[in-house]
Amino acid sequence: MNRKTYLIAVIALIVSVVLFYFFAFEYIVPGAAKLAIPYQWKTIPMKQDTAIVHSFLGTPALILNDKGNVEEEWYRGSKNQLYILKIQYNRRSNIATGYQIEYHFEKWLFHKTFLLEDRKMN
Repeated sequence: MNRKTYLIAVIALIVSVVLFYFFAFEYIVPGAAKLAIPYQWKTIPMKQDTAIVHSFLGTPALILNDKGNVEEEWYRGSKNQLYILKIQYNRRSNIATGYQIEYHFEKWLFHKTFLLEDRKMN
């Protein structure tokens, strides 16, 4: 094998590895994360008050107060593969008005957050 053929083979290998990682992080990881959403999070009790949501999901890890809304967050998973559930409430009525499920993936040089679900109620 001459030097030129060897160089082309190494470049082709590097390009194929980069393309595989791109494909994996853009398609396979979010697809697998969507399938592995914590079971209890698949049926969020919407249009219910905070007491019912807390009895269903447990105590939130973080509560954020905004001007018009309140947002609570629950976490599941490890630091490298973390699911985040955010539920928004109307401040006046304490009724759940929407939620988001995010998946944060961290591996070596790759750090990305995927939005798996986003639902808003009127």
